[in-house]
Amino acid sequence: MLVVGGGPAGTAAAASKLGADTIVVERYGHLGGMSTGGFVVYIERMTDWTGRQDIAGFANEILDRMPKEGVLGPP
Repeated sequence: MLVVGGGPAGTAAAASKLGADTIVVERYGHLGGMSTGGFVVYIERMTDWTGRQDIAGFANEILDRMPKEGVLGPP
């Protein structure tokens, strides 16, 4: 699997394919896109303002694997 871009979506896509041969191609010297390079300190948990999830996908697999204390934001 080839993932082009190591931002939040690319990193989540690559990590969700555990066991697969995966290569991530990123043009900058770090993963995370503007989350790390732009010093963004909080990424919303893919919900609307009431807490109802409105974005889903590969990142859900990552969040589901994290311990609850490792996830910041509203429940």
